[in-house]
Amino acid sequence: MRKSGIVVANTLSFALSAGILTLLLQHIHLSRVAMKIGRYLTVVAIALSPCATVAWWPPDNTQDELGLPMTTEGGLEIRVWLGAGVVRPYDLFRIRQSAEGVTGELIAWSEVTQPQENLYTPKEARRENASMHKLLRTDYCASEIHETPVLMWCPAKIKHQPNWPILLDDLMPEELWKLPENIQRDCGWTRFDGETLTIELIQGSRYHSVTYDNPDFCCSDLACAIANHVRYVLSHNAM
Repeated sequence: MRKSGIVVANTLSFALSAGILTLLLQHIHLSRVAMKIGRYLTVVAIALSPCATVAWWPPDNTQDELGLPMTTEGGLEIRVWLGAGVVRPYDLFRIRQSAEGVTGELIAWSEVTQPQENLYTPKEARRENASMHKLLRTDYCASEIHETPVLMWCPAKIKHQPNWPILLDDLMPEELWKLPENIQRDCGWTRFDGETLTIELIQGSRYHSVTYDNPDFCCSDLACAIANHVRYVLSHNAM
């Protein structure tokens, strides 16, 4: 269901010098820190390349790991995923409308760090996961933390519960169904880091999903304005 990450072909030349640096570091067996720097520079070069785009949020199988259904019993569900930057945990908003009314929740979630050659040793990965678990428990979670081999998540605290029916209207569901998959950027450069927003709408077997990277940056499309409005409404009323 989720799309793979996309970086346009002409960005490769911008990453070349950083990629060569990484290979040199591998060849002369410098420290793990140096290797991380090389990999980081490669990412930065790609992220700052002309017209780099992202269309892969959340990662594949995240919905399955969280136990999220991809159909409803006739009601409407809106999911808004915010994240994909360097800051974790990420946010997932779920707003559900049924015959009984409108409910909502915020889920804080993160990938489980896996050991990776030249990046994380098993010990370092365990330390990263312990730190994230502690951060979720102390600063985010309203109840228990759930964990699988690839994800950890929990229902997040909301300081002031919003009026969910009004918030749903503010999200303009009918307009969200019309959002296009692709948007046009007004400049040739995108920002490193920032935030990716994915909106999913599910009603019965009907499904629509869009992913926009930094919709408030270099985009005059109406779709970007609507996506940024969704982000504003949720971040100012349901966190």
